Amino acid sequence: MSSATGRTYRCSIAARWLPRALAGATLTAALLAAYGLDPQARVGGSGVMRGLVVALGAILALWLLRAGGELRLEVDLPARDAGSDAPVRLRRGGRQVNVEPSRLARFEYHSPFAASRSWVPAMVLRDRYGLALRLPAMLEAGDRMVSELVAWSGRDDLEAWVDALGLRRRMGRASRLVATGYVVAVAILLGGVVLYLR
Repeated sequence: MSSATGRTYRCSIAARWLPRALAGATLTAALLAAYGLDPQARVGGSGVMRGLVVALGAILALWLLRAGGELRLEVDLPARDAGSDAPVRLRRGGRQVNVEPSRLARFEYHSPFAASRSWVPAMVLRDRYGLALRLPAMLEAGDRMVSELVAWSGRDDLEAWVDALGLRRRMGRASRLVATGYVVAVAILLGGVVLYLR
């Protein structure tokens, strides 16, 4: 999407709904598993066990929703005629962070659970003060965003980071990542059904 400030990159509607789908599937699976756990109450303490299963499912669901909030991030790149010192704006809800070219130290890529507590894969902008700014890999046209980000910075060292980490390839597979996420949600739900019926 183009704007007066340049181009805005955001996740698709399907990607933004993915945390809800995963959380709902997790909580439903936990409820099904709990009700399928000794339904005749033949074993002492089975009620407590059912409660623990539901509580664990609720905790996981809340974590999925909380960590998935970064899929609401919007990245505003400056227009080409905005000047070399124009910042990139990272917006999420009512919060905004401005990033200038001189502030960036390097790029990173975080796979799910690899270097943070988030399940969302992301490209990371690491600034000179150690702050890590995550750009989810489910951003639409993420490969084009990477190219425009490097062009905006005008820095060969950042281009080297992009090539070394394969960031264009990794950020260009949003639809595949979203589809995989929904497959995982269905698998979680089916797992709960199996535990309920066994």
